[in-house]
Amino acid sequence: IGQNLILGNFDQIGELTARKSRDPGSELFKTAGCFFRPNYERGLLMYTLVKKFKPENFLEIGFGRGYVTLCVAMAMEENGTGKITTVDPNFNKDHLLRLQNSYPQQWFERINFFQSSSDTFFESEEVEDQYDIIFLDGDHRYEAVKNDWNNSKDRFNDALIFDDYHGLTVNEKDIEV
Repeated sequence: IGQNLILGNFDQIGELTARKSRDPGSELFKTAGCFFRPNYERGLLMYTLVKKFKPENFLEIGFGRGYVTLCVAMAMEENGTGKITTVDPNFNKDHLLRLQNSYPQQWFERINFFQSSSDTFFESEEVEDQYDIIFLDGDHRYEAVKNDWNNSKDRFNDALIFDDYHGLTVNEKDIEV
């Protein structure tokens, strides 16, 4: 599968979903440049897992700006199967419209956007008993991650993946895990 990765596809998806700007006063702005893509490899990883396992249903907690969702949608479209449920309390409607105008409509036909907290989602009738793959990338505070784990740990078939965990020495706002 790795030989079939077309890195330019991920660059195109990442341009609207993963690229961030550095503060002009920072040292990295001066030495590495204005733009960066944090944890960019997560899209390639999720794409590769979906290509390999061909999940029928994929659950994502934490849409953010949509990088993983669109990488998974691209893989599912290539596989010809699969649906994505992405849960986030803060979908930006203008951003979603930009994405829908920039990427294939078939990708969006595979995506169910569920606007709520993950706890509310897991209590809803929308939640399925099992998902083939679950990707947890929502609220990174300890209690929220613990809740996402407890809500998900018995609901996956192939993989449950956490994103953005850090050692105890990292001091970032709202990242405790």
